[in-house]
Amino acid sequence: MRDAVDDALKQVREGGSFSRALARPKVFPPLVVHLIASGEASGRLA
Repeated sequence: MRDAVDDALKQVREGGSFSRALARPKVFPPLVVHLIASGEASGRLA
């Protein structure tokens, strides 16, 4: 999981979507990825 988060952070720094970056390695449950995507879309990720 730590490696997946590190890779996701690199992708976000390059302008990618956090939720897409977390979805790629298939480590996180789909619900978590969906909630993060909803937060990104609404601008209320915190």
